[in-house]
Amino acid sequence: MTQKRPYPWEKRYPEFVKWDHTIEAKPVFSLLEETADKFPDAPAFNFMGKQYSWGEINHLSDKLAKGLQGQGLKKGDKVGLLLPNCPLFLISYYGILKAGGTVVNYNPLYARSELEHQINDSLTRFMITANLAILCDNLHSMPGKTFLEKIFVCDFTQMLSFPKSILFKLFKRGDIAQLDFDNKRISSTDDLFDNDGQ
Repeated sequence: MTQKRPYPWEKRYPEFVKWDHTIEAKPVFSLLEETADKFPDAPAFNFMGKQYSWGEINHLSDKLAKGLQGQGLKKGDKVGLLLPNCPLFLISYYGILKAGGTVVNYNPLYARSELEHQINDSLTRFMITANLAILCDNLHSMPGKTFLEKIFVCDFTQMLSFPKSILFKLFKRGDIAQLDFDNKRISSTDDLFDNDGQ
């Protein structure tokens, strides 16, 4: 006998679907870890011809988490992501969660005033971005003028496959931001990944 369902939309659900099913509470990053354990070599991300496996994404997010903690990230600290759809977004998202931080997503098309407002409103402490002029031109002056303490910048061409990485540097060099890495408030993301991830 079919049990009567109290909500009208449940009529369309298969019998095995239970509206009141208990869902196990677990951290979001555990989904990545479980997937990487089951399918370590399966493709997770293909970005302009460069492919990343689930195992690579998981390992890189572990390294980023350890790097952020080494920079002083504490539980609940806000870390901004000012990135296009690229592998670093996925790696950073999970790395921030693993480190105990809170992800604050930023629209790459924000004007300087919008960035400034969201940084101060959300109390974003660190920002991860790529060295693209469209992203960095409005951002590089924010540390010291806003709540933002430090910016970590990835070399965008590192995410590209060969020969696109070389061609981008040759033909799109005007799109690459010129940054002062001697400034203590701007660092390379290489500093975050320079560890074993353990």
